[in-house]
Amino acid sequence: MAGFGGDPTPLGWTITLAYALVAWRCAALARGAGDRGARRFWLMLAIGLACLCVNKQLDLQAAVTAYARETAKAAGWYADRRPVQIAALAAAAVLALGALALAGWSMRGRLACVWPAIAGMAVILAYIALRMSSIHEVDAFVVGGPLPMKWWGELAGLALVAWGAQRALGAQRALGARRARDAMQEPPEDPCG
Repeated sequence: MAGFGGDPTPLGWTITLAYALVAWRCAALARGAGDRGARRFWLMLAIGLACLCVNKQLDLQAAVTAYARETAKAAGWYADRRPVQIAALAAAAVLALGALALAGWSMRGRLACVWPAIAGMAVILAYIALRMSSIHEVDAFVVGGPLPMKWWGELAGLALVAWGAQRALGAQRALGARRARDAMQEPPEDPCG
């Protein structure tokens, strides 16, 4: 849906529910994480996904886009908006890449377990950056074509995050079992946080 008001379609509500479930899983992982870095990683992921869950139905970016459009028209540069759109898309891409790099660096000792979650966030952030660009050719690519990205972009990203969370949860459970078994020995390092 292009205007303000969210995505009240069955697919939109399915994606909203998927955001909520994956955010809940990440929050659970944050609670059970073995160290501060892993707790912070999973908590930030949970908060980000919860915000995207709410926004899926509120469509706040549509209000921001409408405000920017009206401001550009009032200031008289709406006809020459392309450089501003490209700059906004570039800024969003830089911020997304920075966030992903920071997440990867903070989890560098556990990348074998969490890489699907980081890759999933990359897919979701790429989808968001493309949608927020408001460049008609980019929007046509996202919503058009034989397999529109609007159908699979968020779901594929969420599936990857869920897979990464499941891998980390499995590692947490295995570590807990080893710690219980080896209670008299020094506890092993948690490879996945």
